[in-house]
Amino acid sequence: MISIAKLARLLRTPQGLGQASQQPRIRLGSDDQTCSESGFTILELMVAMAILLIMSAAVLSLLLSAMRLQSRARARTIAAQVAERTLEEARSAGVYSLQQIILYYGGQYQFAPLTEGPFTFYRRIDVSWEAVSGTANPSGADIIRVTAEVTWNNMGSDAPVSMTTYVGGPPCPTNSGYVKVRVVDHLFDPLPNVRLDMRTNTGLSWGTGFTASDGSFIFTCVFANSYEITGTLTGYIAKDRSSKVIVPNIAVVPRQVTTVEFQMARPATLEVRLLDAVSDRELTGSAAASVSKADFGPLVLTGRSPFTFQNLWPDTYSIVGAVFDCSGGGGYMSSVVGSVDRLLQPGTNSTTLKLSPGPQVTVEVTVLGDNAAPVQNASVVARDACGLVNTFPKTNSSGVSQQSGIRPGPYELTVTPPPASGYRKSTSRFIASSDPTRVTVSVSR
Repeated sequence: MISIAKLARLLRTPQGLGQASQQPRIRLGSDDQTCSESGFTILELMVAMAILLIMSAAVLSLLLSAMRLQSRARARTIAAQVAERTLEEARSAGVYSLQQIILYYGGQYQFAPLTEGPFTFYRRIDVSWEAVSGTANPSGADIIRVTAEVTWNNMGSDAPVSMTTYVGGPPCPTNSGYVKVRVVDHLFDPLPNVRLDMRTNTGLSWGTGFTASDGSFIFTCVFANSYEITGTLTGYIAKDRSSKVIVPNIAVVPRQVTTVEFQMARPATLEVRLLDAVSDRELTGSAAASVSKADFGPLVLTGRSPFTFQNLWPDTYSIVGAVFDCSGGGGYMSSVVGSVDRLLQPGTNSTTLKLSPGPQVTVEVTVLGDNAAPVQNASVVARDACGLVNTFPKTNSSGVSQQSGIRPGPYELTVTPPPASGYRKSTSRFIASSDPTRVTVSVSR
């Protein structure tokens, strides 16, 4: 057995292990080249594997994109079929059902979701009237336009599938037309659910309808005649403070659309308090207050502060207040007055008037009869709060009577037309506050 030290000495000696230990000679030449190219290195294998992985990822990405495109195309194809079936359902439902969608659903109806394969589809139809054929009126009632829109889950940025069809309206006689009614509130926003009752001018009922979400309703197949429409909605008033709007003398022309528009609004309530301009204390004596605007009033209340005016149309009003005191045997009246302009909103409003003594004013009274025609030679008398009577000159050819030196405050005005005119006596109230104070009185037969 060779020890480790002896083995080390043999390795240091070239001939220590005999011929077998001699180093082989290395020759450069063609015979040795085949040995150096006999296999792949680790680096070459790693590069090849990386290229294979990159190519595989690209192929996989292409396959996934193709699958997504195929899924989107399949979803869109099925959605088109669903839209066609939806339009067929709408057509088979009939004109009456489509009219109900216009009237009670605002022209839009959402169907229950529909599942086909891996997709859930959501269907909606939009229903509206199309223009009347053969007329120039753009708001028609002859043909119903139905558009189906289909969307689905996971549709991403794809556009919905939309299809449109037309359904013929109810057959109407050639001597009939249409009446389109539109109702808005005081801000001119559409007012839905207004009940519309249509009658002939002789009182024969024609039909009833309710406005849709766009504030409109169409009466179809209306025989050519003259009609009256009444609009009512709980909690709403007309401009004249009544609970309904009446539109008379609606002329229906064959194969034409007659458009009727009017307003309704929730009423405003106004509370008026009268204060002393110096002390700011509320005045508790006998008083009066009035509200008026360009086409209304004055509406006068008498009594004690505060005053409450109800059922007013939302608008800007001129508000006048007066407090008076009678003294002396001659019924002398001393008073304090004040006024303010105020925009009233639906619901409760409140305002205060600060009153101070006012100078004497001129009052101008205009008396009008039928069709706003002036009434001449009418007698005009104004009685103040203390019972003192002021007699005005008779009205001139313009229906005007004027009197100066009137103390400010509330008055009761009596107008007596000449007997030959056929008009009846009229009594109203007003407050003399501005100079001049103008009052218009309408008399009737």
